[in-house]
Amino acid sequence: MLHFCQMDSLPFQYQKRSFWVFYCPICKRERRSFYWPSPRIRHYAALLITTLVFTLGLWRWFGFKTVFLGIPLWAIFEFVYRFKARESLICPHCGFDPYLYKYDVKLARDRVAKFFEAKNKTPEPPTPNSNSNIEPDKDEKS
Repeated sequence: MLHFCQMDSLPFQYQKRSFWVFYCPICKRERRSFYWPSPRIRHYAALLITTLVFTLGLWRWFGFKTVFLGIPLWAIFEFVYRFKARESLICPHCGFDPYLYKYDVKLARDRVAKFFEAKNKTPEPPTPNSNSNIEPDKDEKS
């Protein structure tokens, strides 16, 4: 029976993890993201509690209107959560962005190429004459 097995012996799709494991298709490194593509139930519970706190705190001045404060809070939360989730998918080793790849392949390739250009770009070592602002003395010749 499956309920007596160790968690590691189960196939991947049946294992419950608090993070999302995947491999980068360019550099082949294992990546982990603690953000799921959409918020979990605990996030919505925290949003509900935050809305209730704001509603109770502002009820004295605004009355029933504060109940609708949850709508902009929800919009801000969704925007911030999805932005952080997308940022966590970008590989720090090669700059690959799977979301951008799904949207536009050429743009994703350009971003990876720019990432490697910036990573491989090293400052040129200074040459002896390039940084010398000292002019030779004119009196030495005479």
